[in-house]
Amino acid sequence: MDLLPSTQKQRIGESVTEILNYVPGTFTVDRHIRGKWACAHCKTLVQAPVPAQVIDKGLPSASLVAHVMVSKYHDHLPIYRMEQVYARAGYPIAQSTLSGWIGNGGAQLMPLVEAFKEIILKCQVLHADETPVCMLSPGKGKIHRSYIWAYSPGQLARVFNGPGFLLLTLSSLNNY
Repeated sequence: MDLLPSTQKQRIGESVTEILNYVPGTFTVDRHIRGKWACAHCKTLVQAPVPAQVIDKGLPSASLVAHVMVSKYHDHLPIYRMEQVYARAGYPIAQSTLSGWIGNGGAQLMPLVEAFKEIILKCQVLHADETPVCMLSPGKGKIHRSYIWAYSPGQLARVFNGPGFLLLTLSSLNNY
C-alpha cells in the first residue's frame, strides 16, 4: 500500500472477490472486499492485492478443491455424481469445471509428490511393481501398452514412524 497520510486519500470504490467455499455438507460464499483509494494530490490509485487462491482468478476455495479431489480419489465418487450432488445443493457445477479443478489441484500438489519421490528413491530397500495397462493414444484412436509403476520403501516404519505411502508413475512404450 501507499505510504501517503490517510487524510489525503479518498475512497473511490471497491473490488469484491467471491470465493465458493465448502465446509462438509455446506457451501458458503466468502466475500473479500478490497477498497480502492485515490489521492487527488499525487494522482495515484491504491488497492490491496487479491488474496492468493489455489486457482488464480478461480471460483473455488482451497477447501472446495480438496473436497472434490478427496471425493474423486478417496471416496471413488465419479465426477458426474459430484455434479448431481452440487446441483441438488443449489450450485450447478459442470463436469468439465470439476475436472479442471482436479487437474489444477493435482498440479499444486506436484512439489509434495516430488518430495515424496525423492525420499522413497533414497531408501536402501525399495519394493517395485510394474502393471501393464492399455492406454489410448491421443488423436489416433488406437491403444498401446503402458505401465503403471508402484514403488514402496522397505524400511518405511523407521523413516516415517507411521503409516506408509506408495508412489505411482506411468510410463509408455510408444511415443506419440
